[in-house]
Amino acid sequence: MSTKALMKRAGGISVCLFLVVWGSIGLGQENEVPSCRQLGRTEKFRVLVDKVLMQQGPQSEWRMKDEFIREIRDAGFNVVVPRHGAEDLGRVRDVAQRAKKQGICYMPWLRGTLHAYYKNSDNKRMVWKSGLETRMYSPNADDFWQWWTPLIVDYAKISAQENSLIGVFLDFEDYFDGEGTAYDLSYDDIIFREFIAAQKLKQIAVAPKDRHAWLVEQGMHEKFSEFQIGRWQTKCRELRTAIDAVNPHFQFFVYPTPVESLFIRKAVAQELATKQAPMVIADWRTYGRPPGAMTSEEGLMSNRLYLETKLRANRELNIPHTMYISGIDPELKHTDPEFCGRSAVMISEKVDGYFVFYEGVKYETTHKDYFRWFARGNRAIVDGEFSFWKEKREAPEPFGTKELTHPKEIQQVLSEPITVRTFSDKLATAEVIRRYLLRDDQHIVIQSNTKKNIQIGLSNRNRKLTKVLTYAVYDSEGMHITRGSLVDETEIRFSAIAGETYHLFLTGSGFFTLDMPDVAYAVDGRKQIHFLGYATPLYFHVPAEVRSFTLTMRSAGPVETAVAKLLDPQNGPVATFRTVERQVDKQTIDCPDNSGGHWKLVVTKADKGILGDVFVEFGPELTGYCSLEPEKLLVVHPAVARPARDLPP
Repeated sequence: MSTKALMKRAGGISVCLFLVVWGSIGLGQENEVPSCRQLGRTEKFRVLVDKVLMQQGPQSEWRMKDEFIREIRDAGFNVVVPRHGAEDLGRVRDVAQRAKKQGICYMPWLRGTLHAYYKNSDNKRMVWKSGLETRMYSPNADDFWQWWTPLIVDYAKISAQENSLIGVFLDFEDYFDGEGTAYDLSYDDIIFREFIAAQKLKQIAVAPKDRHAWLVEQGMHEKFSEFQIGRWQTKCRELRTAIDAVNPHFQFFVYPTPVESLFIRKAVAQELATKQAPMVIADWRTYGRPPGAMTSEEGLMSNRLYLETKLRANRELNIPHTMYISGIDPELKHTDPEFCGRSAVMISEKVDGYFVFYEGVKYETTHKDYFRWFARGNRAIVDGEFSFWKEKREAPEPFGTKELTHPKEIQQVLSEPITVRTFSDKLATAEVIRRYLLRDDQHIVIQSNTKKNIQIGLSNRNRKLTKVLTYAVYDSEGMHITRGSLVDETEIRFSAIAGETYHLFLTGSGFFTLDMPDVAYAVDGRKQIHFLGYATPLYFHVPAEVRSFTLTMRSAGPVETAVAKLLDPQNGPVATFRTVERQVDKQTIDCPDNSGGHWKLVVTKADKGILGDVFVEFGPELTGYCSLEPEKLLVVHPAVARPARDLPP
């Protein structure tokens, strides 16, 4: 009899009785392990990465006890992943045996990176193309493989004896240094010297920060990339061969996705995944609600949109023998128990299952509610009732209606009065707009030219990482007009009144283009204007009473650079900005004869480096708004003066 049928027959069955039934019928009895090899095939993955239950006890040693495994199993999860203890093989074997006894599958959780704090790690650390040395071992260092390989092979040996152990959960995320996720090409001493020797060249002295540029100039960067990737592939292949000798069904669960790490995409996924042991890709971008003001329903739909697009992008990589699961993290804001339980079902309908990075929950208080909703979600997954995630929400939203339509950041902007006017005179500085990419959160003030439906084209250019953008439109009174989300492209449509002012908010980590017909508009640069890779001229209005103002241009540096020319309203050159020798160029511009008008800043590629992230910051003397299209200029004057910002020299 199905769980669904049992529940219907029991009528008002209690949660406690449900869990007993669920544990004994849904997932097998003691001393009986479910067919772990069917996970991702005939049964969805329902994985709990635990950072909550293991912490219990007066003197917690982060140990996975029988009662915790039983509780996880009874909530409907079929794989338990303790967040600690993976480097202790005795504890790994112990948990495997406990999981087998409780009828649940098990994986140890292991970092995919090795922190290099020790004296003998000098010159063995990962080096980004900027020259920044990380605090983790390079994947080119033997030390990394001498730690990683025997440990994982030992897991495989245990799995051959304890069939509850199905593989290893490799987490490559690393929060050091802020250059990227996991591993990309490294420009460390080890690989650079090996490459130079392989090319039969004399060893030359090139500083780490200059190696990327030098390799490009010498026409050898592609060869360097192939050489390094080949080294990774060989090491991964050797690891897979050693594993297959003891258990060819041993699987790798890998976080983050291949598109986020060259090392994962070109080596781990290609060499560690087999037909017998498909690699399971663990995505994180469904952890919670997407950025922006969204109800639970909108958040679930937005995450579903992301999954649909991500699956397409994943297929385009042509990586064989992979499965795909996506994650939930209760620690994120507004990911309450009900949202998480329904999200589990939504994810499982689209892909091979889900995982929970279980953190931020208090065992004594909120844990009970989270497990109750996960149990309901898991029951729906097993019964194939995927419409569960679409059902009307039972509990109130975890935040109020005002917050849903007016998040804190948006509330602040909408509460600040502004005056606007369309600037229709032909500018002496005007030129044809060039391609541009705006990046990250943006606020744009719009004035409709006609009384009709406005159609704004929005195109997300961050498709490689398939990041979700959210948008929301408000009128001048702060009334919500429309909102939504996208991964690729969309049209924002709403009815407009001629001469009326509207606010467009874009939220999300990504970069995008805008097509703005039938409107005048201005981009809110009161914090900064952020471009990526391409930059059209910026037009900003300087009031007649202003006699001087500050302007700052900043690049991400040191490889990313830019130059810019500043022109006055008569198209006369005033100043040149440059971020080659230094990352920040801040200048005070005198305009004693100013009668008011639009100035122009033209940002271009420098003679050294690449045009990447470019930031333009306006001083407090200016309104902080600028325009990108001279024929659609909108002058915006905030009623409250902006405070000066403390910028670096």
